[in-house]
Amino acid sequence: MNLLGLLLVTMLPAAPRPAVFQTEQFVYVSAVEGRDVRTALQRLRQSLKAARLAPADVVSVTVYRTDREQGTSFEKEWRSLFKGDPPAQTELLATLTGDARVAVSTVAARRGVAKRSIQGRAVEAGGTLFLPGLIARSAASGTIEEQTLDVMRQQEELLQAAGFSFADLVVARIYLSEPSDYSGLNEGYRKFVTAPPPARATVHVSPVVPGQRIQIQSVAVKGSGIERPSGPGITSPIHSYSVKAGRLLYITGMTGRRSDGLFPKDLAGPTASQTWWRRWYGSATRMIGPASPACISSEWGSARRL
Repeated sequence: MNLLGLLLVTMLPAAPRPAVFQTEQFVYVSAVEGRDVRTALQRLRQSLKAARLAPADVVSVTVYRTDREQGTSFEKEWRSLFKGDPPAQTELLATLTGDARVAVSTVAARRGVAKRSIQGRAVEAGGTLFLPGLIARSAASGTIEEQTLDVMRQQEELLQAAGFSFADLVVARIYLSEPSDYSGLNEGYRKFVTAPPPARATVHVSPVVPGQRIQIQSVAVKGSGIERPSGPGITSPIHSYSVKAGRLLYITGMTGRRSDGLFPKDLAGPTASQTWWRRWYGSATRMIGPASPACISSEWGSARRL
């Protein structure tokens, strides 16, 4: 099929059949939903089969649950689906559409792309390292600075075990339980991630574990930090506005704002969306040109729909 310029945002689809897109190395499956864990994972298996893939090909999974109590049943069903080395896993509490209580989105390696498990937590495939959503090992206590440092040390361990470094990070998705912890997060983050940093998005979520203040999910591409551009309009002290790695472009999370940088309460709906989109699309086209790219979450590149 022809290349498509499509946006697959991290939102839950209303249609029962998820969107499935592929790049040269990976297949991205948007969230499949279910009223319970078993139904959601059964639908995931069906989606993978339709893409001629199996659970063993999955490298990264993001799970959205409506409550913490589903954790035990999820782990049981999870182990029955992924019998070998598990994919990198991120769990988030979320409000889902309709009567859904569980939703699962995945990234799978295409057949022929070699992959390996890193300490049973992260997965490297084709030079791309998918890290799980990491929380502090003592998530029930500790300040935001302490929890951030612990999470960053865990990232460092996984990166080094895979032969990567923080310079290879292309995108980080940060989930804060308290928006007021943003400055404390940055204090710890800067001690590990130096310029030019990866693209980044920070989101306010409910904690999966009581006391949890932060969770970080990242992707790294080997060698992507070499000669990565930096400077005004390209990087900020904490993130790059976009990072190009091969034929994919990873773009920082953006919001609609006024020209003075403020986000007024009256800037909502279509106006905010248009402003946000212009900034996002502008960042992408400056890096890879205006030819119809495809956007997969915060990743741009050549893709085709399955």
